[in-house]
Amino acid sequence: MRPSRLPAPIILAAAAGLSAALWLAPAVLVDYSNHLARAYIFVHLGDSPALAAYYAVDTQPIIPYLGLDALLVPLVWLFGPTVAAGLGLT
Repeated sequence: MRPSRLPAPIILAAAAGLSAALWLAPAVLVDYSNHLARAYIFVHLGDSPALAAYYAVDTQPIIPYLGLDALLVPLVWLFGPTVAAGLGLT
């Protein structure tokens, strides 16, 4: 009886997927601090005259990165930006 082997296309697809994930991982975190700052501003805009002087929330119907904002804003509100950063990355 021959030992079972994985077909070459499956091995190549798995290697390509793994290499893409490892190659793109640093690019995902490049602007994470910007998203965290945006969530902090959303939470504290009404409380801080300094933030209100420079920032305003535009309520347009389609916002890029809405999913990340929907995740980070409650986390910043509940735990603060330091803990929210750790929870948002996990």
